[in-house]
Amino acid sequence: MSAYSHGHFTSTFNHEKLKEYNRLLLDNSDISLVAVEDGRVVGFMISGEAVSRGVKEFTRQNRLYLIYKLLLRPDFLAAKAFGKLKSMASQSGPVTRYRLLSIATDASAQSTGVGRQILAALEDKLRERGLDSYGLSVRLDNPRAVQFYQRNGFMVEREQPGALYFRKDLR
Repeated sequence: MSAYSHGHFTSTFNHEKLKEYNRLLLDNSDISLVAVEDGRVVGFMISGEAVSRGVKEFTRQNRLYLIYKLLLRPDFLAAKAFGKLKSMASQSGPVTRYRLLSIATDASAQSTGVGRQILAALEDKLRERGLDSYGLSVRLDNPRAVQFYQRNGFMVEREQPGALYFRKDLR
């Protein structure tokens, strides 16, 4: 299953690095879900309060690899640098403490309700834990995802260059 669009930086990772990245995300997640149809994975989701630790750990362990990848794709480097500068200037982080870091469905399962079912299962688990909201970010150049989140009740929390931060209230 190809999880990330070609516009996502992780789409440049080789298979082994992508496995390592996802392992670190899973190790630092609170809730991870997998959707399976006919014995085949058709979707997944990784979320948590500290799931970004997995991203930081991967970055620390793979600095040279990431520098190499960024040099091959200066567009990613420029976008990251600009976004970091803007967020440092605004000093406004996400309002919600619980984050959906990654959700993806296989191309064959898109527009079939799998993503909506994954979100519903996550939201049930969050309510069971007493949480009343969660958030996520999405690249602006991924209009299909933006529309998906808006259709599923997410509201824009804030906007940064190249990204929207969404929040969903579960009350």
